Amino acid sequence: SGWRTRESFDGLKKAIQEAYDEQKRIIDVSYGEGKWAIVVGKTDELKAQAWRSSDNWGDISAFIKEKYDDKKTKYYITAVARGGDEGKTFFVVMSENVHCLAQAYSWRTSADVTDFIEKKQEEGMQITAVFDDSAKDTAKPFLVVMTEVANTSKLLAPTVANPECVYGFCSGY
Repeated sequence: SGWRTRESFDGLKKAIQEAYDEQKRIIDVSYGEGKWAIVVGKTDELKAQAWRSSDNWGDISAFIKEKYDDKKTKYYITAVARGGDEGKTFFVVMSENVHCLAQAYSWRTSADVTDFIEKKQEEGMQITAVFDDSAKDTAKPFLVVMTEVANTSKLLAPTVANPECVYGFCSGY
């Protein structure tokens, strides 16, 4: 396990390849203070993994659809970020995780983000990623990824164990 930071996107790609060469998977990605950061680790939960970057969300959306439609491997969004030069580059990681049972994502406004989250919670899903793009998109600035997680997961908080919990924080506390 560990983390790596790189100032350039080429450096990030090299860091990802180094992690893959060490049999590690990307657990999270972010951008800040002029650097890309990845958290990597060895885990049995993340099998096959694919990532894509683009300055165009349409390319990312097409990649997500392609991976969702893959008949051999069931991929789920496991990390998402935006950064790079002027914050133009979207970056998404999709992973095979047998503990993920269903997933949905949507760009939302501040007026309808709560409704989307509550609807998906009623369907047995929890928030597994949130992305605030309000600096670049004021129309629909919030990307919310909701996932139904089996109670056998050690990487993600299981939905079925307590649907009121999000990232281990329960509404009763």
